[in-house]
Amino acid sequence: YNAKVPNMFLVDEQARKLKKRGDKYILVFLSRGCPFACFFCYRHIKKYRVYSNEKNELYISYLRKKGYSFFIIKSECLTANKGHLENVCMLAKKYEFYWVTDGRADQITPEILKMLKNHNCVGIRFGIESFDQSILGVMKKKTTPEQNINAINWSFQYGLQTSNILMLIIGTPGEDRKTIFNTRKGMWKCYINEDDVICAILNPYPGSPAYSYGIKNGYITDKELLHVAVGHKSKLVVNFSNISERELYVWQQWIICEGSLSYRVKQRKILLNRYFFVRWAIFVKAYLLLIKEPLAFGLFNIYLIKGFSYWLKPLKRLKYGELA
Repeated sequence: YNAKVPNMFLVDEQARKLKKRGDKYILVFLSRGCPFACFFCYRHIKKYRVYSNEKNELYISYLRKKGYSFFIIKSECLTANKGHLENVCMLAKKYEFYWVTDGRADQITPEILKMLKNHNCVGIRFGIESFDQSILGVMKKKTTPEQNINAINWSFQYGLQTSNILMLIIGTPGEDRKTIFNTRKGMWKCYINEDDVICAILNPYPGSPAYSYGIKNGYITDKELLHVAVGHKSKLVVNFSNISERELYVWQQWIICEGSLSYRVKQRKILLNRYFFVRWAIFVKAYLLLIKEPLAFGLFNIYLIKGFSYWLKPLKRLKYGELA
C-alpha cells in the first residue's frame, strides 16, 4: 500500500508539518451502503448504516497512533446522515487529521461546506452524472441540474475541490444529442479547480437496475461476455442511448475536451500540458472515424457548434476559496 501523502492534503502549514514528520495517508470507511438506488449503481450492501460514534473514535484514534493523519473517507454517501457528518468533523478537530470525502449534490448547503472547511476537510466530490433533468430522472438520481451546479460552485468558493470533482455519465436510456447538449451547458456553468473532467459511458454492472433493464429489454443477450467486458469502465459494452455507439464515444471524448477548454477559459490560463494534447488526440481520432456515418457526423457537428452559444452568455466570475 502506498501511504505517501498526496499534495491535495497540503493546504496549510500544519498539514505540511505532519507530512514532514512522516505521517501517512489511508483510505477508511466510516459508514456502509447508500440510501439511494441509482440506475447505474450495483448494491451489494443494502440500505445505509453508520458506525457508532464510539466505534469511529476508537478507529480514528488507533490510526492516529499508527501515524496516519490524512484520510480519504470512502463512505459512499457521508452527507446522508448529518449527525454522523458532524461527528466526523468533531473527530477531525480532536485528532487533527485532514480528509477528503464524497457526498450528494442535493444534501449540500453553504452551511455544511463551511462546517467541513472549518474541520480540516480539504475536498468533497460528487457524482454529478448529468445536467439534463430527464436523464437524471431515468437515473433515479433524485437531484436537479441546479443542485448539481450549486454543489460544484459552492465547493469551489469554499476551496473544497480535489481531483475528480466533476464526474459525468452518458449513455442512459433516452440519451440523445439534446440531453448531451444540456449536460455540456450545465458543465459550462460550473467552476472547477482542476483540469479534470471525468466522463464515463454507462455500463450495466451486474446487480444494478441497468443490468436488469438490459436483460428485460433485450440489450443483454450474452451474460458471460458482459461480465468480462464490463470491467473496462470507459469502454462501451451496451448502448442504451438513442445515438450510435461510434457517435456516443465521440461525445464522451468531446465532453472531456470541452471541460478542459472551459477550465482554461474560466481560469484564464494557457495550459498546454501532456494531458491536454493526449485528450485532444483521442478526440480527433474518434471524430475522424465518425465520418463513416455521414448523417451522424453532420448532426454531431451541428450540435457541437450549437454548444458554443452558451459560451457567449455572461457568466458570474467566481474565485477559488473566496468564501473560506
